Amino acid sequence: MTNEAKEGDSPSHDLDQAALLLLVKEGKEAWNKWVESNEGARVDFSNVSFDSNTDFGGFEFPSNTRFVGAEFEGGAWFNNAKFEGDVCFTSAKFEGDAGFRGAKFGGDAEFDGAKFGDAAWFDGAKFGGGTGFYGAKFRGDARFEGAKFGDGARFDYVEFGSSSGFEGAKFGGDAGFEEAKFGGYARFEGAKFGGYAGFGGAQFGGYARFEGVKFGGYARFEGAKFRGDAGFKEAKFGGDAGFEGAQFEGIARFERAKFGGHAGFDGAKFGGHAGFDGAQFGGHAGFDEAQFEGATVFRSAIFSTSVGFDSINLSSKFDLTYSIFRSVPSFQSSKNTEFIVLSNSSFSLGQPLGIVGRIVYFLTGLRAMDEDTVSKIRYLRGVASKTHAIDVERDLNILERKAQIGVEWAGLKQWPWRGFKQWCSHLLTAISGSMLMMLYGATSRYGRSIVLPFFWLAVSTIAYDRLYGWLYEKVRFIYSENAENISSSLLDFTITSMVPFGSNVRPTYQAAVDNLFPIVQTLPNGQILLEGRVPAIFQLVSLTQGVLTLVFVFLIGLALRNFFRMK
Repeated sequence: MTNEAKEGDSPSHDLDQAALLLLVKEGKEAWNKWVESNEGARVDFSNVSFDSNTDFGGFEFPSNTRFVGAEFEGGAWFNNAKFEGDVCFTSAKFEGDAGFRGAKFGGDAEFDGAKFGDAAWFDGAKFGGGTGFYGAKFRGDARFEGAKFGDGARFDYVEFGSSSGFEGAKFGGDAGFEEAKFGGYARFEGAKFGGYAGFGGAQFGGYARFEGVKFGGYARFEGAKFRGDAGFKEAKFGGDAGFEGAQFEGIARFERAKFGGHAGFDGAKFGGHAGFDGAQFGGHAGFDEAQFEGATVFRSAIFSTSVGFDSINLSSKFDLTYSIFRSVPSFQSSKNTEFIVLSNSSFSLGQPLGIVGRIVYFLTGLRAMDEDTVSKIRYLRGVASKTHAIDVERDLNILERKAQIGVEWAGLKQWPWRGFKQWCSHLLTAISGSMLMMLYGATSRYGRSIVLPFFWLAVSTIAYDRLYGWLYEKVRFIYSENAENISSSLLDFTITSMVPFGSNVRPTYQAAVDNLFPIVQTLPNGQILLEGRVPAIFQLVSLTQGVLTLVFVFLIGLALRNFFRMK
């Protein structure tokens, strides 16, 4: 039938459904020619029943094309079709295959409540506007490989049948799969989500594959259920990632995944193996109250900020070997911590607190801390002791000392007149503790290095030899008539002063003293006695050398002890 054009509109000729169906039978060229000649025409196939295979491949459809409630009893082929504007397939039924390969949707594409039979092919399709599959049902395969979604894609409450494929798909806006049900395989490898990606409450019946997926915004998987394995290997989360309350019944694989924002796994349940090897957490990593029933591996994982493992429940090995924590993780109230493996893990105190903390960190390398950090370290040190992680226990002991000094620095935030005596106590303890900790680190890397104490022992020996030489020049005029081989004797004096109580070095020491500081005495019987006497200043310097030597020897022994204990 023909409708009169309104004033100001370009003339168009709408056809009734019977005429449209006849035009379809004439083929693609006749159809596209009519569309081109009737710009703005309406195409409405609502509630039409197509009782055989229908081929719309390459057809061009004008704006506001409608297939609402249409039934396709055979195959429905829209491959490479072009929809200029909005198109609506709401509640449509596809009994056979539905092919939309390479189709282009210029406006919104609505498939809400549609039912797909054997297979639905949307691979390579381009959706320019919003895309809606809300509540749709796919009895067979649903293929969206390489599809491009523009403004937003809604797959909430969709039921996918045997398998669904979104490999390499690109979602330019938000993508919603909330409460969706994936009956078999769900494949998203290499997909890109530009905005929000919502999978909250989704159920995955088979292998859920998100390897290499890039999430640009918030990725929400709260309450999702993974009946099979879940693969997020090398996935990249640009925003926050929420897996709170998620259930992983099979293997959960997050190896080398990168979390740019907050990573929330609080209350999640891992029924099988959980792999986070090499994962990187840029924001807070929360695993509070999570349950790990299988072996869990965080080997070589990097935690850049705070980490929470409070109240976790472990049933098997929990491997944190070689992991790097730039903040002290919290394991308060966790159960079965004997399963934790901490070997070769490293910990630091995190970001300094406030302006005072930043100043302290700039001057000393230490951080102003609170008591909560100290309690976390003590708890973790207890775990290391219980699991015989000797190297980690030693490092945590040093970290606890640093944190305690940091608490003293944090105490300086209170103004002196509110408690001058207490403020001065904080200041004295903080300064002295910081200096000692800095020296301990510089001379032995906190008991870790054997080479450093040897180095500083050699440096101090050379320095003392030069100092003795300089001092001797000041007093040489007293002994110059009798002293011989001064350089050799000074070296002997320096070396033997390192171990002043050793009986084997006493003859060498005394010979050096006799040669450097000879005192001529005439006995009553006329006999001349030549005896060396060390000046007081040399005795004082020699005492400091002996003390330093003992310190360096102690540090060497401590490092050797730590080395062999770790072995």
